[in-house]
Amino acid sequence: MPPAKTVRGSGLRQKVVTLVGLVLVPAALFACVWTIMQDQRLMEIKLGLATRASIRSAQDVSTLLRDANLIAATNFSSDDPQLTNPERCLERLNDIMRERRDYGFSALMVNGATVCMDDAGGSFASPEEAQIALTGIRDAMAGQLARKLNPAFALSDNGRYLYLGVTVPHSASDGAANGAEGLAIFALRTDALNYTIAIPRLGIERGTAVMTPQGDIITQSSPTAQNAEWLPDSKEFLLSIVENGQLNTPVKARSTSDKTSHYFISPTTNPDLLVVSGYQDDMLFATERSVLLSSLLPPLVMLIAAALGTLWAVDRLVVRWITYLQRVTRVYGSGRLSARAVHINNAPREIAELGIAFNQMADNVANLAIQRERAAMEKGTLLRELHHRVKNNFQVIASLLSLQKRSAPAGAKNGSSAGDDEGLRFIDDHVQAMSIAYRVGYSSGDLGEAPPAELIHDVIDCLRRSAGLAENDIIEDPAAAGYLVDLDRALGITLYFAATLPPYLDAVAKTPPGEDRPKVHINSTISATEDAPSSAVLKLQFSLIPPREVTPSPLQERLARAYIRQLDATLVPPSAEGELTILAPLESPRLAQS
Repeated sequence: MPPAKTVRGSGLRQKVVTLVGLVLVPAALFACVWTIMQDQRLMEIKLGLATRASIRSAQDVSTLLRDANLIAATNFSSDDPQLTNPERCLERLNDIMRERRDYGFSALMVNGATVCMDDAGGSFASPEEAQIALTGIRDAMAGQLARKLNPAFALSDNGRYLYLGVTVPHSASDGAANGAEGLAIFALRTDALNYTIAIPRLGIERGTAVMTPQGDIITQSSPTAQNAEWLPDSKEFLLSIVENGQLNTPVKARSTSDKTSHYFISPTTNPDLLVVSGYQDDMLFATERSVLLSSLLPPLVMLIAAALGTLWAVDRLVVRWITYLQRVTRVYGSGRLSARAVHINNAPREIAELGIAFNQMADNVANLAIQRERAAMEKGTLLRELHHRVKNNFQVIASLLSLQKRSAPAGAKNGSSAGDDEGLRFIDDHVQAMSIAYRVGYSSGDLGEAPPAELIHDVIDCLRRSAGLAENDIIEDPAAAGYLVDLDRALGITLYFAATLPPYLDAVAKTPPGEDRPKVHINSTISATEDAPSSAVLKLQFSLIPPREVTPSPLQERLARAYIRQLDATLVPPSAEGELTILAPLESPRLAQS
């Protein structure tokens, strides 16, 4: 093989570096990167401010909740013997309602009964209606009260009030049972709650809402330009934020108005009451984007010019030659081993050396392919000759055994044992079975594989002729054609037939005259397994029709068990007298046409 040619000329790296150095101004790139980093930092600061604004709104709502707790703790005490006194209770509620204009009504319940109520807003027409309504409010808060949430809350049907329920433990007095509890209920107007969360923050329009962890909106304050379209387009999005624990964390999504927005969810002192804030990105980052665009314009022009120059250089010096090598290697990979990169010497030095290395490799692969093809042909010829000689040797042995069997009757007259004939037949059956495996494998064209359908049919026919039976004495259900098994598995199958089938054939041959002559039924099927489609199972079943007992010799039984273990088969319990069934796995049987 001639030595590799030396490629002269400038290197690719030198050309690309020189061209980029002439076009690209490092200061422009540095300015762009610095400007973008500063803009990202400003956006992070703005998100931090928006997060604190959301937390502040949640704190304002928490203040309203704490006020309810404070009012209940100040006016109602567990040690006050006048707690269940309606007159005294009403006086305290009147004082509360005069101080808290944001409450529509207030009430105190002990053990489910209303002690007193101050309905300043005229929400109920009668005391009975008030009792029913308060009972419903208490039931709506039952789950939160059971979780010791103070205050618990519930939303009115018309959305006008947010009911706050504060537990007031009540000591025993006047015969009351120890441990009874009271419940102070305050009806906070949702417009007052809405005013609290609508306080401007950051000087940027935003949407704010109070919601439950289930996504139910209690009240909301919308930006002037957005109305109610600032919320996410999917309720599940808000639920996912709560479920993933992303509270007090900015989350990006699209609003109902199809605007990219950032959302913040902050908890209050009651974990079942959350504050949601939403900012449109074009409003939240308006200042930052204006600064970014004005700062990026000068270096952007320089970067575009540098990029165009770089792209042109890379295309001419790199991409063109890589594409050329790609076409050559693709043609080579399609099977045309004569393909070579004949024009690669005009490429830059590094790519040219790569192309020359490919050409040398292709030449070496072509030489090795020719050598291996010759070796494979010689090996195939030798292997075929070896199998042919093994088959011939088995046929010679079978012929000698047949001659010995023919001469056995003459020997019997001279006093020889009648068991000699059976012994010769036993050996002859096994030799013929092995010979059939080699002959079928040899005739199939693939020396290491044999079709099981043809294999089973030939061994059944050979054993039938050895037992002296006619073709109509056997009912054969052949296996599906088209499969191939390896030669070792084929030998195991034929030897299993040689050890197992003769007792069934002898049972037919030894039927006394005058009796109904049974038939031997042989069923062989191949089916794919459900858990492993690439594997299959060979089912072999022997039986007599009509069923009767079959008694093999001890040697035949031992050999049959040995061949079952060799095939890694499973013995299936018989469903009728004299039936014998095994299931032999066939790992990776391939189709003959593939």
